Amino acid sequence: KIYFNDSVERPATIFHVLKLFHHGQSQDPGALAKQGNKTVVSEFYDEIIFQDPTQYIQPLLTSTRPITLGAYKHETDFEEKKKSSLAAIKSGRTRIQSEIAQLKSNLELAKSTISKFKEEVSKAQKEKGVENS
Repeated sequence: KIYFNDSVERPATIFHVLKLFHHGQSQDPGALAKQGNKTVVSEFYDEIIFQDPTQYIQPLLTSTRPITLGAYKHETDFEEKKKSSLAAIKSGRTRIQSEIAQLKSNLELAKSTISKFKEEVSKAQKEKGVENS
């Protein structure tokens, strides 16, 4: 919870999911040892919007001051993330194409089965019609 100095403002509650491992990483000890000291970073952007700030908190919100003094070090390897995302997209696309091919073959099989049943029904109706007359 975030409590504000102004007693009129209600506290804000923010939840953040804790990420312990890299995405897609197995949790066995061998894989974890290979990972080494690579830092796990989970970044999210949250915003608090004050609809009608009080007179006390308004100047605090509009005045700006630097949060950090040094340069921000970004630890996400975007090239690695790009490669893994592209690999996941290609894998998903391949899987979807194989599922589409399987469903098309099932559809063709169902159509041929329906046409065979229609032929058998028409033969049976003709034979029944011949027997009845």
